[in-house]
Amino acid sequence: MCKNKLFLALSFLVLFFLWSSTYTAVTIALNAFSPGGLALFRFSIASVLLFIVSRRCKINYPDKKDLPLILVCGFLGVSVYNLILFYGQKNIPVAVSSILLNTYPIFVATFSFLIFKEYINIFKLIGIIISFIGILIVSGGEVFEFSFNSSILLILLAAIIVSLFDIEQKQLMKKYTPLELTCYFIWSGTLFLLVFSGTLIHDFMGIDFNSFASAVYLGVFPSVIATLIWSKLILKYSITSLSCCCYITPFFAMLLAFLFLHQIPKSSVITGSIIVITGLLISNFSKNLKVKL
Repeated sequence: MCKNKLFLALSFLVLFFLWSSTYTAVTIALNAFSPGGLALFRFSIASVLLFIVSRRCKINYPDKKDLPLILVCGFLGVSVYNLILFYGQKNIPVAVSSILLNTYPIFVATFSFLIFKEYINIFKLIGIIISFIGILIVSGGEVFEFSFNSSILLILLAAIIVSLFDIEQKQLMKKYTPLELTCYFIWSGTLFLLVFSGTLIHDFMGIDFNSFASAVYLGVFPSVIATLIWSKLILKYSITSLSCCCYITPFFAMLLAFLFLHQIPKSSVITGSIIVITGLLISNFSKNLKVKL
């Protein structure tokens, strides 16, 4: 029992670091890479490593009838999502992008209600409203003076896309393992990113060591190692209980951005982050309450 708790704690510490470090690594890599070139390079590395893992684990090939949905998920969840995220993160601090991106659970709840007509708990609705208030504050607003810019809208769009991705892949989760789906999505997403091959070649002409190392890190650790750890965890534990702990990620991201990029978050970002996380937690735990709209 103690060993299981120790394994869970250590696994989460590694995940928190890997997920949180993604934002800082992306910022450093974008000093030399274009968003399209970085996305292709990152997932080319991930695709090769996952191919090696898939050979060792002997994963199954997907059914032909599932290929259209797999391609859609790869296109949305890997290609489009990362391109939008990279373009958006070029002009805003890590603290802002990390907290805005981690609001995707509220979009999952919203789309599940609108598309699948799932009951929405009154407390979940309250949590969603609180989170949106936090988003406004994180985005730079002081009272009524909100500074929504294109980068902030792109990060929010990335959160919406990843929420749609989560909803779309639900149909496949009953049939394939997490590792299999990760391989399918990253391979198909990388296929779509090949249109940036020329851009990547151009990027390499002006590459520097820090940007190159950050891009390699992104392809190996957050894309593959973190995914493999997460796959093992969701096979052993409830994904609902695991997701609660993921709300700590933005605060790790802020700490790493401070240490490596010397970015100090504004008071509005810290305040808004706490409000967003509070709303997300209320929304998450609302499942245990009986009041429904």
